[in-house]
Amino acid sequence: MSCNICKAVKKSGERCKLKANSSGYCHIHYPEKIAEREARQKANELVKFEIPNKTFSQRRGLKTVSTIIQVESMNQDLRNSLWNVLSANFFLEYSNSSRASYYGISVDNFVKYIWTDYFKQPLEKLSTLTIINSMLVEDLLDYFQNREWYEVYDFLEIAINYFKSPQLAKEINFILERELAGYRFVGNGFTPITKEIIFPKTSRI
Repeated sequence: MSCNICKAVKKSGERCKLKANSSGYCHIHYPEKIAEREARQKANELVKFEIPNKTFSQRRGLKTVSTIIQVESMNQDLRNSLWNVLSANFFLEYSNSSRASYYGISVDNFVKYIWTDYFKQPLEKLSTLTIINSMLVEDLLDYFQNREWYEVYDFLEIAINYFKSPQLAKEINFILERELAGYRFVGNGFTPITKEIIFPKTSRI
């Protein structure tokens, strides 16, 4: 019977008496469940941490605060911040491994889709570039940094819809709000901010 008892030891030093599953632990002490609880706790702690809308220098009037909505343009701060969302979610990992995935979808397949269906480039040329994934990501970054502002939104739309990731859309909308962009991702595409659309205050997870 003892083999069916959880092998975890409580903080008191007493052996757990709950029934164990196939892992040898009960539902409370199962390592993956513990890791999940700790991750949720850390996420809640991050939510409580808020950065002021204005920096110290901006509040003191020593540094100007932009109040211009970016509608037919995209400054460098906005470009960099949007790219960082893509990089943090999947491109950084993809630079080191072609086996990287996001939301259960292969990033390598996404890159091939971008290359053949969006850039409309020969697949043979991509095969040469993907020998070193980091070089390919640098090429995508170069595209992101130097194309017209509306082409950046095209790229982002494809990424969000390809991965079907609400989290990616939420993080991108957070950046768009913070950097005073005139668009938000709603439904399956970017929409101009209008009086008819009211967006809830975006927050980080």
